Amino acid sequence: MQRLIAIDCDARELCFVLATAAGDRISLEAAATITPVGTGDAPPSNADLGKQLQAALAKHKRSGAKYLTAVDRNAIELSEIVVPPAKDAELPEIVLNQLSVDSP
Repeated sequence: MQRLIAIDCDARELCFVLATAAGDRISLEAAATITPVGTGDAPPSNADLGKQLQAALAKHKRSGAKYLTAVDRNAIELSEIVVPPAKDAELPEIVLNQLSVDSP
């Protein structure tokens, strides 16, 4: 049995589905849509979204669940870069530095 949480978010709403998968069966445990609320007139920050999602999921058991997140393809930027040989731990910083140099 595998527990899954699927999360989808855009500027207007934050949605989640909590389910259990066993073999070829999927059992829906919970689902909700949350309207993001920012502070004052400002749009909600990522921290606000995280807190609101956490509050909505608080009443559901989700330990050991695998998270699936949907990202709008318009929010993704692909860049081809060349980096020198490096240790795995150093790669994230090298990639970020190279992207900051190469990005318009």
